[in-house]
Amino acid sequence: MNKVTPIIRLAGPVSAILTAAFGGFLPQYWLLGVALWMLIWWITETVHLGVTALLPLVLFPALEIAGAKSLAAYYAHPLVYLFFGGFVLALALEKTGLHYR
Repeated sequence: MNKVTPIIRLAGPVSAILTAAFGGFLPQYWLLGVALWMLIWWITETVHLGVTALLPLVLFPALEIAGAKSLAAYYAHPLVYLFFGGFVLALALEKTGLHYR
């Protein structure tokens, strides 16, 4: 970990709070702030991408942007499982070397 990593980790939440503050702490501005937070962490990869992807599941209900049940439905959509299965299959092909044959 270099000296810049903690600063970038803090830049995400600070940008979310500042964005919401400029908008009067309305839910739409919190949404924009969380999206900006995720964008910073996603591009810089200072935090694992899985953690970044789960931020809405934790923050949206807490900030009253969306309900937990409606959000969880998007994370458990059948297409998500289809893609997950494809990725697991691709990893298995790579691990066994079958993709070279």
